[in-house]
Amino acid sequence: MRKIYLTYRLINISILLLILFNTDLTACDVPVYRYALERWSTDTYELLLYHRGTLTAEQDHLFKTLDAASRQHGGLANYHLEKIDLNAMPPPHHLALWHQLAHPKLPILALVYPLPAGKMLIIHTDALTESSVRHLAQSPVRKELVARIESGQVGVWLFLASGDRSKDTAAAERLELALDSLNHDLLHLASQSVPPVSLPAGNVSLFSIARIEQADTTEKVLVQSLLRSESDLMAYSDYPMAFPVFGRGRVLYALVGDGINTSNIREACQHLIGPCSCEIKAENQGMDLLIAADWESMIAERVLTGQLAPEPAVLPERTPPVSRPPAILPEIDPLVILPGTPVSRIDSLSAPEMVRENPSSGKMLRTTMLLTAILLISIVTAASIIIIWRRKN
Repeated sequence: MRKIYLTYRLINISILLLILFNTDLTACDVPVYRYALERWSTDTYELLLYHRGTLTAEQDHLFKTLDAASRQHGGLANYHLEKIDLNAMPPPHHLALWHQLAHPKLPILALVYPLPAGKMLIIHTDALTESSVRHLAQSPVRKELVARIESGQVGVWLFLASGDRSKDTAAAERLELALDSLNHDLLHLASQSVPPVSLPAGNVSLFSIARIEQADTTEKVLVQSLLRSESDLMAYSDYPMAFPVFGRGRVLYALVGDGINTSNIREACQHLIGPCSCEIKAENQGMDLLIAADWESMIAERVLTGQLAPEPAVLPERTPPVSRPPAILPEIDPLVILPGTPVSRIDSLSAPEMVRENPSSGKMLRTTMLLTAILLISIVTAASIIIIWRRKN
């Protein structure tokens, strides 16, 4: 009897362990856009001033202006400023970045974005002038972006015009029409999600559009940041692009050309209002923009008014947050663009339909494996019980 009892205990423990290790931990009830805004600090850019010898009085004044606006000295802009005197044998990594600039006229500012594994990406370069200092971290579009997010919008779609009127008009109309219908539909989808997520109340639109012209000199930093948010986007700057921006100025990804369509727009918007599936920022797609904004005061006000989203009641499932939809370009091969990875080409006319990872398929596989394991354990245990009973009799 003791052996039979131990066998029953074994099957119970085995099944319990299987359930614990295969349980699908549900996503938290805080939507992605709110979790990003309230709990993800912005990435810090490196702003390097390359020069030789002593700066002039005017140049030193501009440097101090930049320094005072930086995060390291209590400013609102998410960059760290450093002077690099090329006459003073700078560190090798600063020299390597300098050689990438092809030795321009000095002094020069180089805005660098931190990538994983200690790599650095040069986003923008400019002469040290009053205009470049004034528009580095602030510009009309970025100010409007912050204001809309502060008003409660889920996100702002930055529409980067190509300069081709017909292409831009068609793409902008598709984006506007899609968002007009989605602003109503997504409210219903959010209330029906499991768990349900809370969205802005009142007459606040969930998403809006801000247009950017590539030739706008006040938006040079923003334009260059968007075009370098994914590898190879620069090669397609003659096509309109749309970037969903959320949280504290985080770009999710780019839609290019005919990829600016209802299906792709809906997928991006649904991801942002859906329950967060991964709390760890580094494991989520996207790139933070350089913006001078008082995010912390915005969050502190939410705390005081009781508007801050509560901590998730359960741990999120550790799965990729969103599959990147294909960006379809007319006249050339369509694109599948992933942040920080090379552009992969596909043939829109003859290639089979792209297969994207479906989160539900992973759940089905785990469930099937769980049931199969339980069945096998049950069979082995039943056989063991029969053998033990026969031996005792």
